[in-house]
Amino acid sequence: MDCGCTFIAVSEAFAKRCELEVHHYDNEIKCAVGGGNTISFQRRVARCKFDLGDLGTLETFVFIMDPIPFGCDVILGMEFFEAVNPKINWREGSTSTGPDVILPLKPF
Repeated sequence: MDCGCTFIAVSEAFAKRCELEVHHYDNEIKCAVGGGNTISFQRRVARCKFDLGDLGTLETFVFIMDPIPFGCDVILGMEFFEAVNPKINWREGSTSTGPDVILPLKPF
């Protein structure tokens, strides 16, 4: 979970495993990351549906980004948290929310 990130991104390996249809664009994306650093990557976008278990499902467009820090496959940024609005119990390590969530499918 990255509540400082404004978008949802998946790794290229994740996109391949899930057989996502990736759309390539000519421009690059630049975004701020921790420590005041900036990264840039080729603008690649795919439509993705996440099964969030008890939280329901999330269908949205995602950026394809490599590498994702810490060897992770997915970044769930603020777009995710605002849409799902999960109730997180940090002491018990549990989450809960309402029914399935479908974000507006707006292209990036």
